Amino acid sequence: MDFNGNNSLNSNTDNDGGGNVVVGITKVRFNSSTDALVSNGGLWDDGNIRIGWDASTITEFMMLTAPTSGGLQIHSQRTNFDTDNYVTQVNYKFDLQNCPSNDVISFWVHAMDDASYPSYYGTVFNISGSYGQAQLTIQTF
Repeated sequence: MDFNGNNSLNSNTDNDGGGNVVVGITKVRFNSSTDALVSNGGLWDDGNIRIGWDASTITEFMMLTAPTSGGLQIHSQRTNFDTDNYVTQVNYKFDLQNCPSNDVISFWVHAMDDASYPSYYGTVFNISGSYGQAQLTIQTF
């Protein structure tokens, strides 16, 4: 698990005794007026996916390691706006959603054809305004 810059990181994980993460929840607080692009390390990654932030209020996604079969199904939503995408290309930046000030997006990532690949649920809350506060919360299971 990694994060970029002066962002704060809080993590809570459980494992199966063999070192494999069963459930993990990570919160990363960041300044929404500062870029944390996936091409420069992003906000968070676990070696499989990376989540980043473009200061123009775009949440970014990158698949770092592909599932053994197929790609990743990604569903993201914001108030009255849902998107579904299928990602197969490694190290390609993909824009999840715009997350303007005082809004929240949610996203789900799942490998449809590889049961051993982790699944993810995440949210980005952009408190923003003149404070520039935002938080990424991601759950791995």
